[in-house]
Amino acid sequence: LVIEKENQYRLTDAITTAYRAYSDLNGIQGGIIRILTPEGLELKFSNTPKCYKCGFVMPKVNLQFFNFANPNGYCEYCEGMGQILSVDEQKIIPDKKISIDGGAVNPFNKPAEHKKLLAFCKKKNIDTEKPWNKLTDIDRKKIFKGDNQFVGIDRYFEQLNQWNYGNKKYNLHRYQGYITCPECNGTRLKKETSFVKLKNKNIHEICSMTIEEAHEFFANLKLSKMHMDIIKEPLEHIVSRLKYLVDVGVSYLTLDRMTKTLSGGEYQRIRLANQLGMQLSGAMYVLDEPTVGLHPRDNHRLIEVLKRLKDLGNTLVVVEHDKDVIKNSDYVVEMGLYSGALGGEVMYSGRTSSFLKSCPTVTSKIVSDKIPKKILERRHINNETKFISMKNCKGHNLKNISVKLPVNCFVTVTGVSGSGKSSLINHTLYPALKFKLTGQLSNELEYGGLDGFNGLDDVVLIDQDTIGRTLRSMPATYVGIYDEIRKEMSELEYSRKNGYTASYFSINLFGGRCDTCEGTGFEIEDMGFMDDIKVICDDCDGRKFKKGILRAKLRGKNIYDILNLTVDEATEFFKENKKIIKTLKILQKVGLGYLKIGQSTRDLSGGESQRLKISKELNTSKHGKIMYLLDEPTVGLHPNEISMLLDIIYNLTRLGSSVVVIEHNLDMIAASDYIIELGPGGGKHGGDIIFQGSTMDILKNSASATAPYLKEYLS
Repeated sequence: LVIEKENQYRLTDAITTAYRAYSDLNGIQGGIIRILTPEGLELKFSNTPKCYKCGFVMPKVNLQFFNFANPNGYCEYCEGMGQILSVDEQKIIPDKKISIDGGAVNPFNKPAEHKKLLAFCKKKNIDTEKPWNKLTDIDRKKIFKGDNQFVGIDRYFEQLNQWNYGNKKYNLHRYQGYITCPECNGTRLKKETSFVKLKNKNIHEICSMTIEEAHEFFANLKLSKMHMDIIKEPLEHIVSRLKYLVDVGVSYLTLDRMTKTLSGGEYQRIRLANQLGMQLSGAMYVLDEPTVGLHPRDNHRLIEVLKRLKDLGNTLVVVEHDKDVIKNSDYVVEMGLYSGALGGEVMYSGRTSSFLKSCPTVTSKIVSDKIPKKILERRHINNETKFISMKNCKGHNLKNISVKLPVNCFVTVTGVSGSGKSSLINHTLYPALKFKLTGQLSNELEYGGLDGFNGLDDVVLIDQDTIGRTLRSMPATYVGIYDEIRKEMSELEYSRKNGYTASYFSINLFGGRCDTCEGTGFEIEDMGFMDDIKVICDDCDGRKFKKGILRAKLRGKNIYDILNLTVDEATEFFKENKKIIKTLKILQKVGLGYLKIGQSTRDLSGGESQRLKISKELNTSKHGKIMYLLDEPTVGLHPNEISMLLDIIYNLTRLGSSVVVIEHNLDMIAASDYIIELGPGGGKHGGDIIFQGSTMDILKNSASATAPYLKEYLS
């Protein structure tokens, strides 16, 4: 057969026939075609994606091949998690700046083990007076490997793993943590997925981009006409979805960011962008405080997104305290008069224009700027002010920054979303201070040095994480008044006659609580593929206690009735009990007068949980030189309640404590003694110190994103 263009189809048929014959003859699927050229070259071709030099076969590339939730795509070592549970070196060597003599190797700090370690180091000529981070890699590896006489760090944990029970199991868990999967390097996918590339970038490189970078990449993508025709429709969807994410103020997030690490506000705004992408009309959207975590600079973007959803023919109901959102709405419904049992009434329902002009409610006056701003008495920062200094912070997006925080002051850390505030305060300052002050093991982000903390007694992080490990956890137990309530119940004549001690009035102990629901008041029904549901307990009818216990009544109320009292109601009910009243008054001060003292803490919002933690701290006797770190404490607070929170913060500083608050709220920023602003943007555009100094000095800073809004607020 002469190889010419007109013989192309004959050649194709001949090769196909040969291939099929070879397969049938040998009982295999496919084979190799070898073509010998006149120049002596040998060319090999195959109808399978197999390399005949190394034997590698490329898996079938389809949608599931790029899915870390599917066996066809996920990394088999970590099963698509991107992390594995392993011994964490950071917990073994918590402070790399101290020596072996000083106790650098934490598992070997007991006298017997420490003696063996020192003997081993002497035999191997390892300097035990040198800081751990100054030892050579070879010396550190020797300590990890050990020898016949010294078990070494690696074998020590292998042995703990084999004896995985009791104290040994506890010791193992103390030093374990989730580390990046060594097989997929955290990508969660098989390594073969990285062989497929778009514009020289594989799926891992694209997913590690920020939303802003990804939008720029896809918006400017240029391929051949054939390829552009193929990807035209999905590309349009990708670009528009990314644009919506930029518009709702989360451009700094990476595409592969795990959702469990998102704040409530970030998660809600991502869902909002998803709805924009669906282009629905005639739907009702209900949003609960979408501005949470947003800097004033980004509020207008979110408001524009909400207006676009409305313009598509949708209805938006937004639960919000933000003044800008309220002012840009069409219609306002204000609830009140107060919180909890004293709320539940409609104070106003009508057009926003009328609400701002003539409505007499507190909210209207605050939004219309008819109430003077509350500015606390500021402490003046001068040469006598003591500072905590933290140097060379490099974790996440922090750009080797150094920061100074005045002691015994109210400090606000602000900046646009993603600028590095939590990385600096929650994940660098807090664990570093905690370790220095208490010796508690920590996983702080990288930093160079910490000075000026010697005057502090303790550091306390008050975040918005859920309080309580069980369904029975409640405010009364958390703040410590339940013991006093149970004591009063046990002293009743009825209780003494029947032998009901204080433990009988506990929902955490057997005896008086309902045996069926174990004091929760309900049972969990497994609904198979649907969510579990709560069913009121048949035996106690949701009242949590046995009938005999419920017959014991204090001033006409049994233990179930008492736990159903709000903080405000309980304050009146227990007015003769000074211990209980002291705690309840603090709960009222932080704006939690409406909470039922016996409701599950699992049902509290993040802001409520945080204020409950503040109450507990205020109720302790350990007042003094404590640094309190608060992460957006104004979440869920009405402007009137923010005023109450400011009073509490001011009282803490007056008692000698220091308060550092991560916050965007202008009421808080304006009232602070000292401001630290990070930025200028989010993600890779953040991580720098834009400003640190007094509240009035920031107004002169042209680089500050906060200054223009603060200036307008103060005017």
